[in-house]
Amino acid sequence: MGLWRSGFARDYIILAIVSILVCSLLSGAVALAVDGYLQNTVSRLAGDYGEYDCLIQVRQETKAAAAETLQDIVQKHLPGARFKEGVTVAGKVNYLFSIPKDKENEEVYENLRGWLQQVPGYAGLTYIIEPSVTAANVHPGVRETLRREMTALPGVRFVFANGSNLIAVLDDPLKAEEAYDKLNRLVERYRLLEVRFPFGYSLSRPEQAALEVEEALEHMWGAGKAKDVTVAEQDEEMNSFLTTLQEMKRFLLSYATQVEMELDQPGAVIAGDILTLRPEATGEGGGSGGETGDTERPVLARVTAVADRKATGIIEEGDVAQLIVAPQAGDNEAAESSPAQVQAPAQAAVPALVYSEDGRPLGRAEVKSERRQLMAAIDEGIELLGRLDVLAEEAEKAAAGAEETLKLFDAALLQLETLQEQVRQINEELTTKGNVNTGELLISALLTNLLRRVEPESDVTQLKDADIQGMQKQLRAMADQLTAISEVDLQLIAEELKRIRQHLPDLSDGEIGESLHLIDRYLDGQVLPGDRLQLLIAPEVDLEQSAALIKGVLEYQGVSLFTTPAATVSPDARTTLFNVLGQVRATIAGITAAALVILLFILDQAVLFSTWRLLGWRTGWLAAGAGALFLTAIYILCGAAIPGAGWPHVLAVGAILGLVMYWLAPRLSPVNADEVEAGLALGLSTAQVLREIVIPAGRPGLLMLLNRRRMVFG
Repeated sequence: MGLWRSGFARDYIILAIVSILVCSLLSGAVALAVDGYLQNTVSRLAGDYGEYDCLIQVRQETKAAAAETLQDIVQKHLPGARFKEGVTVAGKVNYLFSIPKDKENEEVYENLRGWLQQVPGYAGLTYIIEPSVTAANVHPGVRETLRREMTALPGVRFVFANGSNLIAVLDDPLKAEEAYDKLNRLVERYRLLEVRFPFGYSLSRPEQAALEVEEALEHMWGAGKAKDVTVAEQDEEMNSFLTTLQEMKRFLLSYATQVEMELDQPGAVIAGDILTLRPEATGEGGGSGGETGDTERPVLARVTAVADRKATGIIEEGDVAQLIVAPQAGDNEAAESSPAQVQAPAQAAVPALVYSEDGRPLGRAEVKSERRQLMAAIDEGIELLGRLDVLAEEAEKAAAGAEETLKLFDAALLQLETLQEQVRQINEELTTKGNVNTGELLISALLTNLLRRVEPESDVTQLKDADIQGMQKQLRAMADQLTAISEVDLQLIAEELKRIRQHLPDLSDGEIGESLHLIDRYLDGQVLPGDRLQLLIAPEVDLEQSAALIKGVLEYQGVSLFTTPAATVSPDARTTLFNVLGQVRATIAGITAAALVILLFILDQAVLFSTWRLLGWRTGWLAAGAGALFLTAIYILCGAAIPGAGWPHVLAVGAILGLVMYWLAPRLSPVNADEVEAGLALGLSTAQVLREIVIPAGRPGLLMLLNRRRMVFG
């Protein structure tokens, strides 16, 4: 083309170079400004480098009490330490805590978490000690060995444990990168080989199996190249969690509604089967499958155990209340005579019919709701306590009346004994007289008959032998007990029972069954002792070559073999954060570069593309090339790096941007066709038309600025 031979090519190259340099500088400046702002923000929030050693999180509502307790901890354990309140995030206040340099050692840092447990609202501790490097997720089998080797590294002051991490505190920030590299090389010497068995497979002697695998690997690769570090138990936190789940399962099992089934035929069900429970129909024709006619969800029970024709299970969907048959209109008399049927879930077993999932009748069942019985017992206890106070008072009065009656009875016995003796004496005098007349004989006979009535078969003697004082003593003791009962705060006990009832889990039978099912599924997914082996292996041990050997030693081909690092290395928290900020800076630079390329095309390139399209030149390829060139060059020069975007992606995006701008150019920067045709008619070359007519009429930009020195009629 004459356009490029006229010197316009040189002008375009100069424009491209200047545009790339300017846009690169602008992109880098924007990214650096954002990065500087973020770093200054971090410094304001977390202090300058090395100023603070840890962040202590406490709940916002306990901030005042937490500050007082922190001050007490400083005075007691760390004189000279200081802390200040930082930012509040998600309802948690972050306190910046600084430990005096003369107090810094592994013992202080490892005890700090324990001291902070007494802080009200304590929610966590994060170490930001600088300079330091961290070996994270260290396997327990290599922890002590790695700790000794880390301590021996040059520039390391001390090493302390933070959970499963080992943090090495350095004495010089300039040695941080060197220590990071050395620790990486140290950790690379340790790899963890895990031999995992399928679920349900359990080794009878895991220790012996691990020893045999270790010896086989050492025989193959050399002594000391493999070491058994099998962790037979879960870590402490996971073990506590699983124990809690087991206890929760045990409670839910005792709380769940139990189903005891009597099957028509043995072997009709197995453990794990889901069966349908329907209420027993009443009256004539009620046995036709137990259809209730309602639209409620069916009551489903999961079988947990089977023994011949008996099976047990728990309700997994629905509720036992659905199995209660309401009394019919003509059954009022029966309902009144047997009210327990209406309250069956709380007092007795509810009868039900058992069906398979496809509707086949299997037998009968009794459904016992321990949960409802417990709530009914608590309700009855609360009602009884409400009446016990009155009953105790009435019983106390009755005991006092009984004691008074015993006193009167004792006095009556004494009078009766005296009267009996007097009658006996009179009778003896009458019978011993020599001359007894008829009247005296009659009196003697009457007295004898009276004695017989008063003392038949020694009844009076038995009454006299009664322990009246002992009975009175027992009544007084009973009265004291009743008095003690009346002095007890029965209302408080009733309130506590009500509180217990309110705090009992408010779960339906179906929710309890589903919870048990979920717990079982989770527990089944855990790795149990004996179903995996772990060995620490040297870097030269090849997994592919060792796989056949290990499977042969174990005499089992179904094992899975894989290796993982025994630990991972990371720099201190600030360095890690600044690395993230560096990635943010590079991403912002890439985004800014793309935005500036678009702006560059709108201001400078669009007017050229519009002219070429007006002249009928097919220069779409040139627009795509320009877009790829500009974006890639600016992307590289400004240090941009968008995650997941490589050079092919950048080139493709630049080319697409160029094509899009090429097709949008007439709209973005329209050219006056009449002026162009007039210039060409006057004998001006295409380059002169661009320099003298098109570019001066376009948008202000670098192209217009550089074009001024080439204008003749400007």
